[in-house]
Amino acid sequence: MKRIPALDSIRGLLLLLMTINHLFWISGGRSPVQYFTSEPLGPFGPAEGFVFISALLAGAIYSRDALSNADVRTKAFHRALTLYRYHIVCLIAVFIWFLASKYTFPMHQNLLAQNFPNLLTAPLETLLFSAALINKPNYFDILPLYIIFMLLLPLLIAMYRKGLFLVVLGASVLLWLASGTISEGQLNAVVGSLSEGTALSAGYFDPFAWQLLFVVGSAIGFQLQHGNLIRWHHPFLTFLSIAGISIMFAAHHGAFLNIGIHRGIIYDLADKSELGWLRLLTLSMWVYLIALTISKFPNALTFRPLSYIGRHSLHVFTWQTAMIYFAAPLLAEIRFEPFYLAVMFGFVTSLWVPAWIREFTKGRSSTQYWGAAITAGIGGLLTLNVSMASTADNSPLLAGNEKFPLTIKLKDVREPQDPVILMVYSEFDDINAMPSIHWQKYTPEEVVEGITLNELAVGKYVVFAFQDRDKDELVTVADNQIPIEGFGYSNNPSLQGPPSKEQVTFTHNKAAMLTIHFNNWY
Repeated sequence: MKRIPALDSIRGLLLLLMTINHLFWISGGRSPVQYFTSEPLGPFGPAEGFVFISALLAGAIYSRDALSNADVRTKAFHRALTLYRYHIVCLIAVFIWFLASKYTFPMHQNLLAQNFPNLLTAPLETLLFSAALINKPNYFDILPLYIIFMLLLPLLIAMYRKGLFLVVLGASVLLWLASGTISEGQLNAVVGSLSEGTALSAGYFDPFAWQLLFVVGSAIGFQLQHGNLIRWHHPFLTFLSIAGISIMFAAHHGAFLNIGIHRGIIYDLADKSELGWLRLLTLSMWVYLIALTISKFPNALTFRPLSYIGRHSLHVFTWQTAMIYFAAPLLAEIRFEPFYLAVMFGFVTSLWVPAWIREFTKGRSSTQYWGAAITAGIGGLLTLNVSMASTADNSPLLAGNEKFPLTIKLKDVREPQDPVILMVYSEFDDINAMPSIHWQKYTPEEVVEGITLNELAVGKYVVFAFQDRDKDELVTVADNQIPIEGFGYSNNPSLQGPPSKEQVTFTHNKAAMLTIHFNNWY
């Protein structure tokens, strides 16, 4: 099977979209750009397409007639080892960045720690379990997944060569149907017996579900390599696919709200981590139409800048995994500034750096080039973040009974008719209970204008506010425990779950204004 430039372009586009989404998510930024990067066409995203295309190419490349089954094993295991080396390098780079951040901008430790759990409390165990592909920090999911799949590939190809396609696909479907029975809690129960107090993250993607994408992709790649595919395109199938994606696109964007079909229902059927059936169906229809387009117009989907990074997907993907951690502290600090997007897209353009290094170092040792690039990147980002930290307010906490006014303003309050509850906690309060300092209902107009507490004693505080849409004076959450009412905390932390107290505590030692941006997730 010859190289298909359109597939390189699509893979490059998927890498680009993944990077943009990850930078938004890790830094807590918000922008209309996300409407075009985060599942814009329906309930499926870049990760699914990336895994499928990689599987298709693997199935085609490793099933060439010139390769015996023993050759396939050797090459696939060698590829898995290469992937593993890149995974380890990425882990080490992020760990070094984590250590550097501890001493240069400690105010951002919680941001990194919530994405790399246990690294502060049990660094050695966390790194060892991560190296063993058991613990998967945020954004470190796909590479370990693909390593496991590559180790499985020789067995798949051997069975394809025996004509056992239906057996392989049947077993894969059964495993997909049974996925989800092994929970993260069961994993932690086993690990707890090995390392007391270490709670691991099994990763966002369930490998028992996502193997279906790899198996199907590799089977199609095998058939393409050997020209055994039946006539897969048909006018009626094309019509069904166009009609299907049109309906899903409309439903995804709220066209059927009047009959009760909303994104909550769609995502119950199109769960991403477990690869829900509706997600698979939507992805399949798009794959069919894209394949049909490529077969009819081979160059229609080719775009050279995207093909350039798509050809070097391993290097680019590894780079982006580390880069989003490097960029997170700076982007989190400026995420409400007008130049946030410009800085973020500056980081996105760095995706072409590893592709260029790979092209430039072909046939020669690349160690020094990669070393120089990583060192320069970490050094530059440390300089940025140190300068950013130097501008922070480091005024000492005053002694005595001094009192100063604090004005609290809320932004991004959506519902003009529903009251907003504002709470101020002391540093000794439980932030999940009633506050000891202040609890009051206000109109949206009042909180947008600003609420001033005239005599607030010098000390450390936490502010929490939410819009009480159902008038029960409690934060209402959905089944997935995500608040359905707008809310916000002091310090505007980048949230990937409930914040720690340290993330939202601030020092009050002078007359000040505190601006809180609401999170509106529903």
